[in-house]
Amino acid sequence: MLNRFLVKPLIFLIIVFSITSFGCASEDPEIGGSVETTKNTQESSSVSNTSSDTKASTAENTSSDTKSSAAQNTSKTSKEPVSTTTPPAKEKVSVKVSEDECENATGAMVEPCTEKYRQMIEKDPSLCDTATGMMAYMCNSSVQAPQIKSGYGNGHSSNPCSSLPPGDKERCEQSFKENPNAKPEKDPHNTGKADPNARLATDAVDYTNVYVATYDPDNLPKVATSNFTELDKFSKMSKIRSGVGHDFSYNTPEYDETRSNCKSMKHYFMPVGVPKEQALYASTPHTFPWMSIKFFSPVDGRIVGVYYKENKYGTEANFTVASSEHPGYFFMFFHIALDPSLKEGSVVTAGQQIGTLGDEEAWGEIATSIKIGPGDHRLVSFLEVASDDVVEQYKARGFETPSDVIVTKEQRDANPLRCDNSEAGWFFGSSKAGVEDIQFSTWVFESAENWFFFTNN
Repeated sequence: MLNRFLVKPLIFLIIVFSITSFGCASEDPEIGGSVETTKNTQESSSVSNTSSDTKASTAENTSSDTKSSAAQNTSKTSKEPVSTTTPPAKEKVSVKVSEDECENATGAMVEPCTEKYRQMIEKDPSLCDTATGMMAYMCNSSVQAPQIKSGYGNGHSSNPCSSLPPGDKERCEQSFKENPNAKPEKDPHNTGKADPNARLATDAVDYTNVYVATYDPDNLPKVATSNFTELDKFSKMSKIRSGVGHDFSYNTPEYDETRSNCKSMKHYFMPVGVPKEQALYASTPHTFPWMSIKFFSPVDGRIVGVYYKENKYGTEANFTVASSEHPGYFFMFFHIALDPSLKEGSVVTAGQQIGTLGDEEAWGEIATSIKIGPGDHRLVSFLEVASDDVVEQYKARGFETPSDVIVTKEQRDANPLRCDNSEAGWFFGSSKAGVEDIQFSTWVFESAENWFFFTNN
């Protein structure tokens, strides 16, 4: 028989044990709810928070509305208190790969190197100012991604060769490794960005009516104090009055209304990695993303005549940089993804980056115009008005005198090139003019009569 002094403590222990054993399984929401109920409550809280945060984003309206509706339905049928605790954010794990491994990564190294550079750029965006190799490609991707479609060479895919068929893909990756993105040449005149809304001394005059005071074709001022692009990204440049491209002589004394003597009065620049043989051009993958090529203002001045158009990669622009130090001198750019901070009328300084190539299938281009009077201008070689410092960059690649990059008027008049009646004035024999003459297109693409070949490529 139990001692009566032990009965009460024993009964108390039995009651405590019963509560402990069976109380945890209670479905009563006042006690805490089941595991499943708690999970639903947390999901409802998470959805509600996400919905309120994302309603302002037009990209996620559909998702936000759906999740918000689900959250409201849950709250109507549940009596549980909603948890407002935010799950702790996951720590970013630093990717352990070396700079040497990632500089020109291919194959299995692309993914870890992409993540490594993404983290580095996110932490310090200024790294993009001097980026080379794969990091330069990543920097360009972050700028272009909102505008373009995914795929090879458009600045969006981490591997520009990924969409190519077997065989071509491997050759592309190898050529990318052998021809990495060149580091932009240091320009002593690069003073950074100007205030795009600043006023200039020439603002009192309409730029469309600004003309040079005097014009001496044999004694042109050295207006361009900065090169207009990254020269290491190109292998050759077309000559003034060449057969490359299309007629570009309108409003000059050399324009022929009959289209029997057409002239390309601007320079085209061919990216590195393009084969010398015209027959191989279409089947050869790019050795680096052409849309990573940077362009700079050659002078202090203002951006005028901006014209935007859409291509399959996004928005590109044609525009002119008007010199403020030498009114009447204009530098014309084509197929450029203009820096978003710049627009019609923005002020720029010599050496300031103004954009990147805006079309993966376009080449570099520059035209230099000297306005003589209403409806009259002269188109000259960029190197005829470039400073000695700029010319030295070309001399390092075999250039000696402007005659190296110019077909004279007398030479072209003696061997005229006909073009069609389209607005562009495509040269007869080119595919753009209708029926392609293989002999003509090969001559245009390969001949030293049309191109100056850089000796370091």
